[in-house]
Amino acid sequence: GTGVRPTWTVNSATVNGRDILDTPFDVRAGDDVSNIIVTFTDRLTTLTGTLTDQAGRPAPGYFVMAFPTNSTHWRQQSRWLRAPARPASDGRFTLTGLPPGDYHLAAITEFSPQEWSTPAFLQQLLPLSLKFTLREGEEHRQDIRLSGN
Repeated sequence: GTGVRPTWTVNSATVNGRDILDTPFDVRAGDDVSNIIVTFTDRLTTLTGTLTDQAGRPAPGYFVMAFPTNSTHWRQQSRWLRAPARPASDGRFTLTGLPPGDYHLAAITEFSPQEWSTPAFLQQLLPLSLKFTLREGEEHRQDIRLSGN
């Protein structure tokens, strides 16, 4: 979006020792939630790269999308999943603040705002994607060169 790089992100969240960061939980009247611990980090991940066509020219007419290899995170509003992003006119793209972990990266031509985060849509991208790993605080470069197929 805005081109502003975030400086902090949530790293973990627990309540009474139970991980709640990636799973919803209910708080009912009278529940004691005084033991919530939220940890932040300034060691953000950054994925950069260039999207080019077969001839090595920038391909800004496509979108790039990173999504986790763990399909339990394939849902709307998952911190592991970002909307497809259009690269700049020179083909460069940057995705910042994804949680450390294993991902797929794909180039796509179109998508529906209602479907890009659904398991059915992401499953279709698997054969066309590249796998990579992001480590905490790492700037990872992963270029994509489109094939003619």
